Amino acid sequence: MAVGIPLDTAEIVALFLESVCYGIFCVLFAITLWVLVKKRETNRIWVAVVCVMYLLATVHLIISVYRAVYGFVNSSANPGGAIGFFAAISDPTFVSKSAVLLVQTVLGDSFMIYRCYIVWEKKWPIITAPLLLLVGLMISGARVMYLLANAKPGALIFLAALQPWITAYFATTMCTNIVCTACITYKIWARGRSLGGQNGYIQTSLSPVMVIVIESGALYSSAVLCQLVTYLVGSNGQNIIIDMITPLIGITFCLVTVRVGLGLTINSTSSHAPSNAGTRRTIPHVNYPLRPMAISVSRAVEHDNELGLSDKDRDMGDRHSETMQQSHWKASAV
Repeated sequence: MAVGIPLDTAEIVALFLESVCYGIFCVLFAITLWVLVKKRETNRIWVAVVCVMYLLATVHLIISVYRAVYGFVNSSANPGGAIGFFAAISDPTFVSKSAVLLVQTVLGDSFMIYRCYIVWEKKWPIITAPLLLLVGLMISGARVMYLLANAKPGALIFLAALQPWITAYFATTMCTNIVCTACITYKIWARGRSLGGQNGYIQTSLSPVMVIVIESGALYSSAVLCQLVTYLVGSNGQNIIIDMITPLIGITFCLVTVRVGLGLTINSTSSHAPSNAGTRRTIPHVNYPLRPMAISVSRAVEHDNELGLSDKDRDMGDRHSETMQQSHWKASAV
């Protein structure tokens, strides 16, 4: 039995918050495309993934708007009114929304695992556990879709047959995100420590990258945890959070790309680099154009029998000055 917020109120709040998250995703989506396309070597896979995520979030929002309009406007034609319509888990629109969420979740977790795989230099043993969790996510998600499509009229989302599979669904995606985030963060920390040595500049420069990964992972994990808790206690608040998760997956995906791509990581801490003279630092190479320089060499020669300097020696000095001037001109040309 659902407790807390009424179901029709939960649907209105869910639609509003999903629209807010979708608006944020729209902004991040545009910036992400700009960041990815401006690169000399555009990663088409990443572009395709973010476009698919945006498309799925758009479809999910369209279905939510349709359900809200149909449920409230045509409530008199529905058995049980608006609440009866929103509670019907076997309705095709509800099943469609759930399917979109499943695809979005699988896509987000897959590329979270892919990021971990790349950061760990393509070592398969590192992503063994996340891959098993991903398989568990797909199995539990497919089972949930089957039970929703074949649910009897009047069945609720808190149906006893659904609870273990829905719990497994959200638990697996949360664990996948936590494990991958921990692995990526540890690898970045270890790499910064190994490269930094006694000088903390490199490790300090990599710290914002770790913060970005942790923040993005914590954002999604917190939402899934809230969803799982509200579902287990039987609250209609789970309807609010579950509608926010679809655009939230795209937001967390774009956050890392945008913040790193815009240079808000290493460059933001360049001003905090240590300036101790005793430490070893890497000085950036800057090409300064060389200009022709004329060198005039004058000698005061005193004819002395003890030095034995002759006119031939003076001629050699003049030729040496001309040779140095020519070398500077050649350097400036290069």
